[in-house]
Amino acid sequence: MADKFFVQHRCDRCGGDLRVRIMSWFTEDILCMDCSAKEKELRSRLPDNGRNYEGCGYVPKETDNA
Repeated sequence: MADKFFVQHRCDRCGGDLRVRIMSWFTEDILCMDCSAKEKELRSRLPDNGRNYEGCGYVPKETDNA
């Protein structure tokens, strides 16, 4: 069986087409580049650029504290 990352055709967040894909910083979601950019912007607003949240299993809100 092929790895989900390579065969999935839709973004886990927005359902958009996955021409280019990347894994979420926070979860196991496979993201399109638009959703990845939104996640990167969120990370930049978190304390320590979100490094304490890596792989935490949920997408934190901007108001969460590290």
